[in-house]
Amino acid sequence: MKPVSFQDLDIDTPIPYSAEISSNSDQEASISQDTYTFDESSKQSRCGFQKIGNCYTFLHSKEGKPMITIGPDFKFSIIMLLGALAYLVLATYGIRKISDSYWYVRIGMYAVLCVFFGSMLATVLVNPGIPKMTRSKDLGNPMYCRKCKIVADGYRVIHCNVCEVCVEGYDHHCPWMGKCIASRNIYLFNLFIVSYVISWMCNILTWLIVVVPHLIKGH
Repeated sequence: MKPVSFQDLDIDTPIPYSAEISSNSDQEASISQDTYTFDESSKQSRCGFQKIGNCYTFLHSKEGKPMITIGPDFKFSIIMLLGALAYLVLATYGIRKISDSYWYVRIGMYAVLCVFFGSMLATVLVNPGIPKMTRSKDLGNPMYCRKCKIVADGYRVIHCNVCEVCVEGYDHHCPWMGKCIASRNIYLFNLFIVSYVISWMCNILTWLIVVVPHLIKGH
């Protein structure tokens, strides 16, 4: 029984572990051994670098889950971060032109900018939902992926063919964030989108009402 493939989305759905084992009775031991080895190596190098699929991981928890993950499309995320820094400079220039009597407006806009950049950076770095490889006997209703050879018992575990890893709570693969958007970074991603829109609206109004008239008077 092969995983259901969604070519347009570059994802695969892992099959039930019981179905995989029933098709090959000798595979259970090898899967348990593979996952056990992964757990032990993760515990020994929790602060070190490890490549999982096409993703680069740093700082692993006691359970073996990566805490910091850089996806295969990291070049696009670097472009996004540089663009965000340029936007911060432009927005800060506009905010500084606001009158001191409206100090609370300044604070509010600075706060939105901090949320915008912080949530973006966190989305780029946080593990999107790559599960730890676990011994099969510890799982109640596990799923097995033939591609990355992981046995996982998580919510909506789907294999991403771009990252080449299984991800819990998969939503979509975002090249601009460099990796998948899933259970552990979906809220950060949504916060980034909302703060980005609010920040743009506030800064457009600031430039139209404050900065542009100031520049015209200066000439």
